[in-house]
Amino acid sequence: MRKLIFALICVVLHVSFAHADTLFLKNGRNIEGLIKRENKNGVELEVCSGMITFGMDEISRIERSTPEEDKEMRDEWKQEIQRTQAQMSVSRQRWEEHLKGVEQRMQEQQKTKTIEFVKDTQGMLVDVLLNGKVKASLILDTGASVVVLKKSVAQKLGIVLNKPKEGEKLIVADGRQVNASFIVLESVTVQNSEARNVEAVVLMDESEGAGIRDGLLGMSFLKQFNFQIDFKKRQLILESL
Repeated sequence: MRKLIFALICVVLHVSFAHADTLFLKNGRNIEGLIKRENKNGVELEVCSGMITFGMDEISRIERSTPEEDKEMRDEWKQEIQRTQAQMSVSRQRWEEHLKGVEQRMQEQQKTKTIEFVKDTQGMLVDVLLNGKVKASLILDTGASVVVLKKSVAQKLGIVLNKPKEGEKLIVADGRQVNASFIVLESVTVQNSEARNVEAVVLMDESEGAGIRDGLLGMSFLKQFNFQIDFKKRQLILESL
């Protein structure tokens, strides 16, 4: 393919070289090169790094070069090929830099996710996927140190809840202490942003979860990302660490 390109450069652009064998064609064109082979059927002409074959019925006459002119022609071809290769190298380098930039931008886009949340009277609601199987609507709460789930959500996850140990209590926003069971979720996923081994607590009394939908999306999830909250645009921005 490269040889063909070089041949086309020489023929189509009529690059000026030292005198060489010249084929004068019956269609009025003339082609310069070095005759490689010649017989009664036609002529094989070397042009730069390519070969062109013409039938004798296409050729009007031939002017032949001397051995010295042949050498001069090859030297000029070599220089032209080197210039073309240098230009191709620069173009290839620029293209590779372009591709690298595109790849970096794609990686940055994949690394940063913008999640739309819904704001209602209960707070900022974010749809999450727990352990890759149970969907839940959690209230975004940077004041909660861990993810908080209602008992009904934990039951959907198939988590066996043991009786809370002595001292296992959760302090809620109004200062009350409620019974809670501490667990570790395999994963918490918001859109394509996933956190693994997320600490959470389950409210053992379902009535204690009134007003928090399915629970709270707390810092045990958020701390695994660089995050921003844009209240005006209602967006949670997560960037992988």
